[in-house]
Amino acid sequence: MPLAASPGSCLLGSEPAPAEMNPLTKVKLINELNEREVQLGVAEKVSWHNEYKDSAWIFLGGLPYELTEGDIICVFSQ
Repeated sequence: MPLAASPGSCLLGSEPAPAEMNPLTKVKLINELNEREVQLGVAEKVSWHNEYKDSAWIFLGGLPYELTEGDIICVFSQ
């Protein structure tokens, strides 16, 4: 059975993620998962990174709620 998991899922004895999680906590858990994969020598093809390697999603935090999607597009298109 491969040692792959998606971000926020259980892997290698980690605690299950609650339904609503603080974004910073989720980033911390993903970083811990990354470190465990490196320590265990998990092959790239079974790593969760492989599933998302062609993804164009990014996380933007701390933005004012008044910003619209158009505002964000303008800023990042520059």
